[in-house]
Amino acid sequence: MSNETILVVDDSQQVTDFLARGLLPVLGYQTLVAHNGKRALELIKARRPDLMLLDFQLSDTTGLEVLRQLASEGHRIPTVLITAEGSERIAVDAFRLGVQDYLIKPVDADSLSAAITRALSETRLRREKASLTARLKQQVTWLTALSKVGRSVTSSLELDEVLRRIVEAGVYLTQAEEGFLALLDTQSDQLYLRAVKNIDREQSETMRLRVQDPLVGRAVNTRRPVRLARSAGAQPLKVSTGLLVHSLLHVPILSKDQVLGVLSVDNRIGRRVFTEIDETMLTSLADYAAVAIENADLYTRAQQEIAERVRAEAQIQASLIEKEVLLKEIHHRVKNNLQIISSLLNLQTDYVDDAQTSKALQDSQHRIRSMALIHEKLYRSRDLAHVDLAEYVQNLAAYLFRVYDANAEGVTLTIKGKGVFLDIDAAVPCGLIVNELISNSLKHAFSPGGDRSMGEDRPTGQAGQIRIELRQDDRQLTVMVRDNGVGLPPDFDFRHTSSLGLQLVNMLVTQLDGSIELDPSHPGLPGRAGGTTFIITFPIAQEKDCPT
Repeated sequence: MSNETILVVDDSQQVTDFLARGLLPVLGYQTLVAHNGKRALELIKARRPDLMLLDFQLSDTTGLEVLRQLASEGHRIPTVLITAEGSERIAVDAFRLGVQDYLIKPVDADSLSAAITRALSETRLRREKASLTARLKQQVTWLTALSKVGRSVTSSLELDEVLRRIVEAGVYLTQAEEGFLALLDTQSDQLYLRAVKNIDREQSETMRLRVQDPLVGRAVNTRRPVRLARSAGAQPLKVSTGLLVHSLLHVPILSKDQVLGVLSVDNRIGRRVFTEIDETMLTSLADYAAVAIENADLYTRAQQEIAERVRAEAQIQASLIEKEVLLKEIHHRVKNNLQIISSLLNLQTDYVDDAQTSKALQDSQHRIRSMALIHEKLYRSRDLAHVDLAEYVQNLAAYLFRVYDANAEGVTLTIKGKGVFLDIDAAVPCGLIVNELISNSLKHAFSPGGDRSMGEDRPTGQAGQIRIELRQDDRQLTVMVRDNGVGLPPDFDFRHTSSLGLQLVNMLVTQLDGSIELDPSHPGLPGRAGGTTFIITFPIAQEKDCPT
């Protein structure tokens, strides 16, 4: 049965009874009734129905006047206008006021049912789009939060601060009411709280949790997450903190199959149940916690070695190597966590029937892949601080050419500019910008039948070309992306567009404190009158010479 509500507006009791009590409930709709225009306006403002069946002639006004009043007050509701006498003028006025369908009495059940379905289709699609957009925004929020935690892990040796951020991120991402991170004391076989969120701090400083506890102990002993929720009618769950909760999630913190502690969230008041996605996110944060603990432990031991053996150069060198291995491991784990997000998006794509939403999810996968590629290069590189931009762009472009294999057929890529190195803070947004511009060229500039915002098709025999130029002048980097595709219309404004990709490009350029221009003096590449040239310029920090 549908949850959609239809407002029937007609001054005939016989008509409203037939529709609201007879036909519409049989079709699965809930109903509201108004016998005049004034009552209809009141119900629309108070109840916000999904559709209105509106009679043209009412006792106190006309259906068109009702629609005009709604439009003047900013209310928009799908409407099917029903009239006893049809005329071209009435139909024109009705459609100008946003009426979805126009029926002439007497109306049979089949025609009315078909009109209702047509009128509601736009509302349903809009509602589904809003839902999918909300999911996509949620996934972007997850990625942003994980990226922030990852940066704090790689940049800070203040373990308490890093663990506190991890607990806060866990509570935020899982929409929990409270959370804590407890570390294992192997000598006492107890867990002690190291970081908390929304739990009394004085109480947490003295609290100890037994490993034999049936809930948190299960996560420690099995090395697997424990996710529980209170059954309907059952008593609340009692957790190790002595409190009663409706749902909980415990995730072990593991390092080389050794349990370091537990990361936990719960809901004491709200009835929200934790999901498998919540478990995946909390597990990723537990991995970050393990890295942070290892990092802090290595740092402490290194400090002790320096204090005790100032002249032991060999041991100091060994400690530095250990730190490099640790940083490589951090980048490796960041890449793996980004791959998890990409896999989640891929799974979501399987449940989406809308082609536009599926395309948006796939574009997000490509963006995540561009970031994961940076961490993979740092993991395999000798230099853990800088990315060879030309090499990175070459690898990224090769990946996109594989993804858009059909569109990339016959298209050649040229990359000009070597010896440009960026740190990870600049390489990530720069890589995303190049990802979007290459993707746009492959999707729109050369696709058969594609118009790239009303551009023309690529002529038969015209070889497609994409050229990327990298130029570093003092403390400024210029990235130029050209193609000889169909080009853009003269009135196209790339700074104010509904394209999520170009919106992202503009946002990232702003993040880099840079500028972007659509250069009219370089419309494309030789051999083509059309084409598109984007020029991005942003400042970069002056760095020491980097190894090639």
